Amino acid sequence: MRLNENEEIVHESGLHKYVLYFPIAWAGLFSLSALGQLFSLNKGGSIGLVLMTLVIGLTPLAYAFLKFKTTRYYVTNQRIRLEAGILSRDLKDLPLNKVNSIEMQQGLLQRMYGSGNIQIMVGNDKAPALRNLNDPENFIEHVSRTIPKKAA
Repeated sequence: MRLNENEEIVHESGLHKYVLYFPIAWAGLFSLSALGQLFSLNKGGSIGLVLMTLVIGLTPLAYAFLKFKTTRYYVTNQRIRLEAGILSRDLKDLPLNKVNSIEMQQGLLQRMYGSGNIQIMVGNDKAPALRNLNDPENFIEHVSRTIPKKAA
């Protein structure tokens, strides 16, 4: 991330590893299925079916892992920066002095694992929701501490 003059990163976050749990379970089930098919090759099974099963099982895991690694959220002393994208790159800058409010939602599993969703209200616009953010309360705390105080 390129910083402006006199800008420093206050907090950095990304997706919670919780987003990988379902794809890992999915890949494990399909890998077991492929292993079973591999043992049945002597009984007329097909190697193509084994490979197809592995591809179907591992593709969602590869996608989730790449998304996990390429999604970053930064809080600087001037802005909130959202970066995402695997093949293409999506960048969004939200100036801190335009932030009106921040809303957080957590489902039961998100509360158990320490992740959550955040919606940042900027001016009259809604910024994209930050879904499955790692430690959302800490992120909100850093944003709140960094927002410039408005003169009364």
